[in-house]
Amino acid sequence: MVVLFSAMGILLWVGFLLALAVLFGVIWVVGHTIIGIVSLVGLATRPKAVAGPNRNVRPAPRPVAPPRNATPARKPHAPKPPAPKLPAPELTPDIMPKWNAAHRRYVDRDLADWQEQFDALNRRNL
Repeated sequence: MVVLFSAMGILLWVGFLLALAVLFGVIWVVGHTIIGIVSLVGLATRPKAVAGPNRNVRPAPRPVAPPRNATPARKPHAPKPPAPKLPAPELTPDIMPKWNAAHRRYVDRDLADWQEQFDALNRRNL
C-alpha cells in the first residue's frame, strides 16, 4: 500500500514537471513568434534598395555644420583673499569636562573598584 502511494506521488510530481515544461515551451514559442513578426514588420517598412548597376553605391553624406560655441568666453576670476586666521581657543575645564578634577576622582574610584574585584578573584583562586 505504501509503495502504491509513493508511486502515485512520483507520477504526480513527474506530471507536474511535464506540464510546467509544456507551459514554458508554449510561452517561449509565442514570444519568439511575436519577435519574428515585429522584425518582419520592420523589414517591410524600410525604404527599398535602388535597383540597377548603382545599387551598391551609397548616397553622398550631408554636409555637417561646424558646432557653434553658445557661451561667450569667460574672464578669469581673481583669486580669493586668504581667510583671516582665528586665535586658537583656550582649553579650560568647562570646555573639556572630562579633564576636570571631579572626573579624575570618578575614574580613580572606578579603577580602585575594579582592582579590588580583581584582587578578590585572585585570592579565591589561590
